[in-house]
Amino acid sequence: MILLIVGLLCAAQWLGGGAFVVWAMVIVLPLVIGFGSVYTIHLVVIFLASSLVLHVLPSPASVILGKGSGLFLYFYVVMLIGPMRRSLVWLRVGKFNFGSVALMVGIVVVSAIAVILWTHWVPQNAAIHGRILPGNVPGYLVPVYMGAFAIVNSLIEEIIWRGVMLTALDAAFGVGVLSLLLQAVQFGLAHYRGGFPNGWSGTGLTFLFGLAMGVLRRRSGGLLVPWIAHAAADFTIVWLVVHRVGMG
Repeated sequence: MILLIVGLLCAAQWLGGGAFVVWAMVIVLPLVIGFGSVYTIHLVVIFLASSLVLHVLPSPASVILGKGSGLFLYFYVVMLIGPMRRSLVWLRVGKFNFGSVALMVGIVVVSAIAVILWTHWVPQNAAIHGRILPGNVPGYLVPVYMGAFAIVNSLIEEIIWRGVMLTALDAAFGVGVLSLLLQAVQFGLAHYRGGFPNGWSGTGLTFLFGLAMGVLRRRSGGLLVPWIAHAAADFTIVWLVVHRVGMG
């Protein structure tokens, strides 16, 4: 069942995302409720909630407000349904230890270098830049927005992929390499059309980054360490949009 869901998500995001993801999750939801595990239900609900807010409701003023609203809707549903509320096993902070922190620092450095090089080698899309930093942000609030974007966007994406999705995959296949690979593939394809980086080269970079975040999640036993690493990467991205790539 979960392979079907991950496959549908990959296909929907490759085809265009948005409404494709909504319809794919609406179609599969009854099957998951009838035959899937509670962790798989979490996976379908969080993608359905996120896509509904971003692509069905009126466009939010900022992508982080849209993503945050989708996450709020997911938690609202979870709190209403007892089995889902009692199965939030992914909601763990984890621990700092020397190995995970050292790995985190290395990933932060390598990912920053990789995304900077990517912006030099690949033509940029101004529409995507505008979703990262809307034009209506006053100049004096840009530094605040940069920090908020990095913190909130990274938290939401870590909850979705290294929280909900990795937990559902581990429940289905065990704590092994397959789960890490599948969540990283799906994470990469989610950036194919509208992410930063994007396109096939961007998909490859985000696949590797998603794989690294999954390893950090496993090493630390929670979401805090990968969240910090992801926030650093997202801050590099929004800094590039503001100071290097430009908005036009």
